[in-house]
Amino acid sequence: MIYLLDLNYTLVDKGKGAPRIRPMELQIELETYRQWLIDMLKGKYVILTTARMQKYEIFTLNRIYTKTNWLPNESFFSIFRHLPHIKKEWILKWRIFPKHGNNPEQFFAIESNPQTRAMYAKYGIKSAPAIDDFGNRISI
Repeated sequence: MIYLLDLNYTLVDKGKGAPRIRPMELQIELETYRQWLIDMLKGKYVILTTARMQKYEIFTLNRIYTKTNWLPNESFFSIFRHLPHIKKEWILKWRIFPKHGNNPEQFFAIESNPQTRAMYAKYGIKSAPAIDDFGNRISI
């Protein structure tokens, strides 16, 4: 199984509606990560997919490693500005499928954005948020 892991509101322990912090480097510096989610994913093949711009990739990954002593097997950051589900569909079609194939049975997405979950469903990929509307944590 390959886990497609969302960054913002999923790996990043931040609730919906939390204010954005600028500059972006400060936001990344202040981010905290869901250690329980990382612990659950350790030993599994994880691809971090994010709408965050690629220019923040190294800083973000360094921060994740510094705070958690963990990194995903692969990561894909956005190379263009658009809605998150559009960015992630591009990543899926042009980065993930060419390397791993497009069999939906081999993927599971942990994703906060309902539009992105709908996009994954269009490709037959099952998905769920890390924490549901009732505060229940995902179990895989």
